[in-house]
Amino acid sequence: MDILINNPISLMYGPYFLLLYGGVITVTVISCYLILQGNIFDPVSGEIPEKPDPYEIAYLRDGESAVAKVVCLELMQKGFVRVKDKRIERSPQMYNVSSLQPIERVFFDWVDNPRVASDVKYNAELRKAIAKPCETYQKSLETSGYFNSATKNYLVGGIGAFLICSLGSYKLISALSRGHHNVMFLIMMAIAAIIILAYISSPLDTRITAKGKQYLSDLKQTFANLQSDLKAPVTEPDYNSSLLLAIFDFDKLKASNDYQDLVNLFVPPVYSHSSSKTSRSSSRTSSSSGGCSTFSCGSSCSSGSSCGSSCGSSCGSSCGSSCGGGCGGCGG
Repeated sequence: MDILINNPISLMYGPYFLLLYGGVITVTVISCYLILQGNIFDPVSGEIPEKPDPYEIAYLRDGESAVAKVVCLELMQKGFVRVKDKRIERSPQMYNVSSLQPIERVFFDWVDNPRVASDVKYNAELRKAIAKPCETYQKSLETSGYFNSATKNYLVGGIGAFLICSLGSYKLISALSRGHHNVMFLIMMAIAAIIILAYISSPLDTRITAKGKQYLSDLKQTFANLQSDLKAPVTEPDYNSSLLLAIFDFDKLKASNDYQDLVNLFVPPVYSHSSSKTSRSSSRTSSSSGGCSTFSCGSSCSSGSSCGSSCGSSCGSSCGSSCGGGCGGCGG
């Protein structure tokens, strides 16, 4: 029992223990991160399928939000939804909803009222509804090693937190039992470590592994030259456009002339402020030139030496009526 009270850790001088504790925290946090990420130094992804599932790829890249975009595109191609007044709404026609896949039916039922783009990306109700049919993709990605399971995240984070809290609590109790109350740094270090561990072990923030990130990178390289065959109207979704949206978001669909309403809804056109300045500057220059550079003409005429030649030829030949006001000083 005496070893629990009198040992190197219990008797260690405070500042020295803080250095040791900081080292333990650093090693623990890094170890947990590496375990969750897998082999980050040489990640090797699996073989690229000939026809990857767009929904699964979208779920890997950005979860339910990315899946919702692909579903929206495919329903739009099928004619079930449309973009009107910068909103997504049901098309005014008869629907054969029995032909829809479960994940498509979820989205179609959700668009009972017109929705804006931010709803598709961030609406909690839609994400929760889509999460159920996405469980198949979640399990497949976990099996492939591209995703961490929530159980693994919580287990790794819990073990790390237990180690940090156990050592910190032991030293805290030992210090207080000896009448030492300057333990604020110890408590702050423990709290900071737990916050960091909670972040890196969150299923939402570290679900994709290094292998999964490498797989996405390989997909982008493999399908970088894939072209969209979007043609409106159609009766079936175009696989190429769905896959491009799943891998690259809307970046690869911007060049297509079809479904620009949908692209602009999610990626509004950006007008450069500098371009507008350049346009206004060019406009002023043009108007100045059209007015025979009244200011320069007037200034050159005021010098007297170039009055006859400059004003006479320049202003008289091309200014017309404006020279009467701008170069009136030539006569006097």
